[in-house]
Amino acid sequence: MKFVFNTTRTYSGGNVVLRELCLRLAKRGHDARIIADYTFDDLSHPTGRMVLVWKSLLNIGRDIAKWFLVKLGVREDPFDSQQCRKKHFPFVGKDTIVVYQEGVYGNPFHAKRVVRWFLFHNRYPNDPEAYKPCDLVFSYREFFNDYTLNPTCRLLSLNHFNSALYRQTNFGERSGNCYFIHKGWTRPDLPKEFDGPVIDYLTEKKKVEVLNRCKYFYSYDTQTFYNIIATVCGCISIVVMEPGKTKEDYLGKGDRDNGRAYGDSPEEIERSLGTRDKVLKGLDYEEANKRSVDYFLQEVGKRFGPMSYEEGCSPQGVTS
Repeated sequence: MKFVFNTTRTYSGGNVVLRELCLRLAKRGHDARIIADYTFDDLSHPTGRMVLVWKSLLNIGRDIAKWFLVKLGVREDPFDSQQCRKKHFPFVGKDTIVVYQEGVYGNPFHAKRVVRWFLFHNRYPNDPEAYKPCDLVFSYREFFNDYTLNPTCRLLSLNHFNSALYRQTNFGERSGNCYFIHKGWTRPDLPKEFDGPVIDYLTEKKKVEVLNRCKYFYSYDTQTFYNIIATVCGCISIVVMEPGKTKEDYLGKGDRDNGRAYGDSPEEIERSLGTRDKVLKGLDYEEANKRSVDYFLQEVGKRFGPMSYEEGCSPQGVTS
């Protein structure tokens, strides 16, 4: 089967797991590629197609320049262990399955076969044009699922962990705080000033250095894997809850809170420290990832078997 994954070049948990799925499908013999960073125009309009071709050529040039900079050691490649094949031109055939994150509105590739992977909550819950009834929808966690679009709650959870990069190197004294904002950037309770570094835009190596120097990690993004990475690096990881919310507001069925304190009460911090070993022991995701890819391929095969290309829907797609 042919797959195209729509990602961005930024290093984030969503892009990491998209690349993980892409790599695993490629290793199983599928034609799986990523395509990144396009501002989509109407592909049916000749000018729009010309613009996209020009942007594709620019992206090829960027990739070549980046390759040389990484080889020369001038630039860090955060995806160095997830080198997927790339697709530079944003036009797909009718047999290609395009995998979009939940944040992609509509179907910019005009693909006939569409998978939506909800790596966060539905961003367009009241807009029927954002997603189509025939899209095959998966959710990363039950907590993110939209039961209107995914009534059987198909779950697809993969994890990628770079143990050579994310690890504790400081077993001595620590001091100070560091902060992470990311998806919490719209929160009204964000402080105007921080008494320690905000690590969002540091390189991954610099993030690890800070997490091995500071004692406390305060995260205003309640759903990021960096909350776990901070714990692995030896930081006390504190999820800053939104005003009026409790820990239960951030956890879905089957979710665990090991290694993270929800709020900075002594009891929560003590619990998080007492469960850190469970986090470290649970970082081997290989078998779980294999099962997840098996399930993904099974569901894709059921949906996109004999295909009716009219309006991009399969017979199974509108009923399952």
